[in-house]
Amino acid sequence: MLKQKLLEEALERKKRAEELKELPGGGKVNDAYAFTGMHHIWDHHKEQITKIEFANHDKSLLAFSSMDGDVTVCEAFPDPVVKFKLQGHSQGVIDFSWSSTNDLLLTASLDGTMKIWNISVDGDCIRTFEDGDVLTSCCFHPLNNNIFFVGNQKSKIKVMNMSTGQCLHKVGVSGAVNSLCFDPTGATLFIGDSKGYLYCYSFNSSNSRLQKKSKINVCSGFYNNSKAITTIAYKGWSNSSDNTPELLIGTQDKLLKLYNVLNGDSIELKREFPFSCSSLKIGSCFCPLISLRDGACVVCGGEDMNICIYDVLRQQSTPPVNSLMGHSDSVTDVCFNYNESLLGSGDKSGTVILWKRIVIKKD
Repeated sequence: MLKQKLLEEALERKKRAEELKELPGGGKVNDAYAFTGMHHIWDHHKEQITKIEFANHDKSLLAFSSMDGDVTVCEAFPDPVVKFKLQGHSQGVIDFSWSSTNDLLLTASLDGTMKIWNISVDGDCIRTFEDGDVLTSCCFHPLNNNIFFVGNQKSKIKVMNMSTGQCLHKVGVSGAVNSLCFDPTGATLFIGDSKGYLYCYSFNSSNSRLQKKSKINVCSGFYNNSKAITTIAYKGWSNSSDNTPELLIGTQDKLLKLYNVLNGDSIELKREFPFSCSSLKIGSCFCPLISLRDGACVVCGGEDMNICIYDVLRQQSTPPVNSLMGHSDSVTDVCFNYNESLLGSGDKSGTVILWKRIVIKKD
């Protein structure tokens, strides 16, 4: 029932978007990803931005975390304003996750704690969970806000119950758990580690257990020389005729890799793009309206201080659709809001920039 409901909601969102008179692109992808300039800049963080992400299906609510241990929650429209500063971690916040209803925010820190913050009311911390190890990634289950997942530097992924604080299940991988990403149904969890391995686990919601389905080395080099996976993004809609799901994987071998997901767990390499990433954890993402235009695009940060937008349907050697230059340090993460009116980016120096995209009206 949940899968059917999720599919129906996705179809309805797609239908509404296709009925809009103002779709990004209008015909040419280059025109769709032109920007009017900087909508706003925040520079109150003095250490690296580790993650930036808009809330689910919300064009205004935005959060970004920093190595200074704080997380900022903002409203981007109509006038950009800081809503909450989440302070409580004693070391850098490496990752965070919005709940499906955007009322809660889960944070994971180098201090070995996970915290749950009440975003819908006052921004207070309502729960703290001790792990004991350096935490490197986290995520809520997409359909059950009472279940969340956390990865640590010692190669462990824990399934946690928010109400009880109990660890329901634990699995191990080869290296530090750098990235966690679910498919929208919550049935498959993709895990990327510091050894360059991508793991696919099935999740049984009835007993909250993970079962390994596959392990694939997506980076160049042997085990001891493989480069880390920095980020994973999943997209259920694509421009392929059979709507094949896709994975976007950033790696420290300077390549951004796009894979087709076959039969739920096996993957097939589709495209590779230049990716200025060799030592930092650099983020990337799909452009949200990927299924609603003539082209399909992805966006990434880079250690070269640039933001690159690539069209996945162009020839392999084609340059980026657009490159944005405005940061004075490595761009560590990027994100679009759901209607692509704003692009957010954060860098190593702690600066966050909102970029306003030009809206092209269709005749």
